[in-house]
Amino acid sequence: MANPRMARRHQRESPSALTPSLRLLCRLTGLRWIESTGKNSSANVCPDAANPFTLEKIMMKKMLGLVGIATLSLAASAVQAQSVYGDIAYQMIDAKLDTNPAVVRGIVGYQIAPNVALEGMVGLNARDGKESAYGITATAKVDRLVGVYAKSNYTVGDAFELYGRIGAVNSKVSASAGPISDSNSGTDFSFGIGAGYKVTRDLSINVDYMDFGDLEGGVAVGMKFNF
Repeated sequence: MANPRMARRHQRESPSALTPSLRLLCRLTGLRWIESTGKNSSANVCPDAANPFTLEKIMMKKMLGLVGIATLSLAASAVQAQSVYGDIAYQMIDAKLDTNPAVVRGIVGYQIAPNVALEGMVGLNARDGKESAYGITATAKVDRLVGVYAKSNYTVGDAFELYGRIGAVNSKVSASAGPISDSNSGTDFSFGIGAGYKVTRDLSINVDYMDFGDLEGGVAVGMKFNF
């Protein structure tokens, strides 16, 4: 993957013998570069007890009443639980470059139970990562993130919420150094943890950490909206 973190999955071949552009791109992306051709090779988530009839009717009424209350309670919980929300955040990627890349991350979630939600995520490039070496400046950016997650959330008091996510993410990353450029995409296991503070009934401020597999991850700051 054309990705600053893929270096640990691939071995480099004689970077000192390559051109400065190739050397820098090789270090940024971790791809194997074939020295003889200059190309990369792929190395590549009751009361009346005396009357049983009366007692039976009273017990039946009580049972019906309890069933009715339980049904209404379940219906109310379902209406409360099955709600849709949105989350938008500035997601940083810890690529350990001079300037790290970042994405704008959007999430739409569906609360299927009081403490369980399903989410879909899309992230688009917001800032290129940059690294300078050998007299050349190279760039690396996250072109896209697309993920699906299961989220578990717990309220603490009236205003705080703790949550965790687990799922899978597909990412596309590209890098360039001088005249050389490359890009790649892949799907990885992904997870995250975070906390939110409820400002109003329908608005929260969130801070979380997301891991995107080979892409690593980073801290995100954003807002959650209940619809």
